[in-house]
Amino acid sequence: MSSFEMTFTGEVGAEDRTDQKVRESDVAPEQSLRSALQDHFQNPFGGCRSREACGPGRTPLKLLVLAFKLIFVIVTLVQFGNKRASFSKYLDRNNLALKRLLLQDWSTLYETMPYPPATGLYAIYSIDDFLGHINHTVHKVSKLHLTSVGSLFASSDEDHQVTICVEYYDLGVYNISTKDIQFDQTRRRVCNNVGTNTSDDYNLKPTIMDLIRGDNGSLVRLIRVEVGFYVDSVHIDMGNTADTSPRCFRIHGTILFDNSDINGQIPVQLHSDVWEMVCTLNGAPFRRDETGIYVLGSFSILFTSFSLIICLRSVFKSFRLCCKTKKYIKAKFGTPLSMSEQLEIVSIKEIITMIGDVIILIGLLIFIVLSSSIVRSSALWYDVCGSLFGIGIIMTCFGALHFLSFNKGFHILFDVMGKSLLPVLRFLGCAVVLFVSFALCGWIVMGPYHIKFSSIYSTFRCLFGLISGDEIYVTLAAIDDEFSFPWWFCAAFITLYTTIFTLVALNILIAIFTTAYESVKNQTIRNQVKSTLIRFMDE
Repeated sequence: MSSFEMTFTGEVGAEDRTDQKVRESDVAPEQSLRSALQDHFQNPFGGCRSREACGPGRTPLKLLVLAFKLIFVIVTLVQFGNKRASFSKYLDRNNLALKRLLLQDWSTLYETMPYPPATGLYAIYSIDDFLGHINHTVHKVSKLHLTSVGSLFASSDEDHQVTICVEYYDLGVYNISTKDIQFDQTRRRVCNNVGTNTSDDYNLKPTIMDLIRGDNGSLVRLIRVEVGFYVDSVHIDMGNTADTSPRCFRIHGTILFDNSDINGQIPVQLHSDVWEMVCTLNGAPFRRDETGIYVLGSFSILFTSFSLIICLRSVFKSFRLCCKTKKYIKAKFGTPLSMSEQLEIVSIKEIITMIGDVIILIGLLIFIVLSSSIVRSSALWYDVCGSLFGIGIIMTCFGALHFLSFNKGFHILFDVMGKSLLPVLRFLGCAVVLFVSFALCGWIVMGPYHIKFSSIYSTFRCLFGLISGDEIYVTLAAIDDEFSFPWWFCAAFITLYTTIFTLVALNILIAIFTTAYESVKNQTIRNQVKSTLIRFMDE
């Protein structure tokens, strides 16, 4: 072979090796990305890619952490629910006891559920009754320890004595002969400590009698009267043999005589705000033993924090993989990844689980703080803590459904729900417009004649209940005047509404899910039109 041929052959061989290295360098990133995507979508219950790397099979770390987290969080929620139920039971019964003791002519009929109403509104209609109710309330508060069968004690603190506050507008005079009204809507408010006043008018200027009577054409200027008081309560649950330690509460009560409408009726309401105090037992500081709650709370915080860290790591890796895949697919196919494919890589379930973990952690911290008496336990704090626990456990369980999606039977259900999401949202948009129109129509027309349509809020509740067939007969029969215009309108309105939302709307929803199920079951979309992401992974 000549030197030229040897040189030429060597150059050609070098070029081939160079081209091969270029092709291998191009293939390596693509194969690495494809492997990363396949690992990302791999069934966590299946084996790893390398038997030497992780053995013949693997148990998902997320599943183990989720299992322990759910066990400890659910047990903690049960403890919180029992404690909150005991506190709520005390609040309800204490509030009823105060109404029975402090409100004149209170009856058990007012203690029933608001619907169907067993009696009318607890209200006052005459001046004598009004003054009598105020005097009755003021005198009964100071004698609670003598009249109550519970351990209630009127506060001896000068800053927490019984107070009475009166709110009124400045001027109101009506001239009968000229039909002229002189009116000044400037609001005034005066308060006095009842404990240092023994007179019947409680040293109020102007007096309640001056504001409520209509002598010489004077208008009723009284807007509201508030009687405030503080009561200490000691609660010992002797029926609970497991824990009979005493608990001390401070009750701030307010009895409101509301005459803001000035329509001849003064409704009376009693509101009480209760919070727990730290007491001493036999002269020594006393705290309840909450060791079990601290232990459960600590383990719940530990596993929830571990779950949050794992979810943060997974979400961060999935975001990086999504950005890398989107850039590579755009360069190779010339078409960008759709939003649904990007969300499939990012995994919304992980984000939902992460948000749920954060909410549960906040609820656990509040629960531990409430149990340690660092802050005053009150109904508001229990409501906040309960709401956080409830929302957090729902979001956590939604995230746990991710592991069920790898089962063939459950996978079909998840695909059906995903495919039905957009059609259902469009349908609900139309349904909301119709629902609001029916609600406005029912409220405007039947509001004065029907108790369920008396306000826009009660109208929404009534129509929402009618969708499931709740109390259709009672709704139709609530108007006493038969064969009148409101009676006929109510019958036509309810019939049309139930026909549209019960027969038509629900059947449309069923049709949407049925169509989606048939489409997923037959795999028409996946077999005929493959997405860009699936085509790349199948190469």
